[in-house]
Amino acid sequence: MNQRFLGNENKLKRILESMGFEVARDYSISGNIVSIFLPQEKVGFEFDGPMHFRKRDAGRDKRILEESGIKIMRITEKDLHDKDLQENILEWMSE
Repeated sequence: MNQRFLGNENKLKRILESMGFEVARDYSISGNIVSIFLPQEKVGFEFDGPMHFRKRDAGRDKRILEESGIKIMRITEKDLHDKDLQENILEWMSE
């Protein structure tokens, strides 16, 4: 994993912690590793970078939701720099 990608994950982790969430890194769910997991909210976050494949990942996310009830939010680098990121996260989590 490249340093820039890891830096983005660290930034998201800090943002989520500043929002008051308990954050776990590299968490195993249904045989898959989720980059960031909020155990109390049953929400996982994955960074979509050049090694991700949307169609395959959408299927994996659906399977995780069906098997464990855990929602997966996909974040891009652009999302990370959106001034409304915290609001967007809370809105998505409430859906």
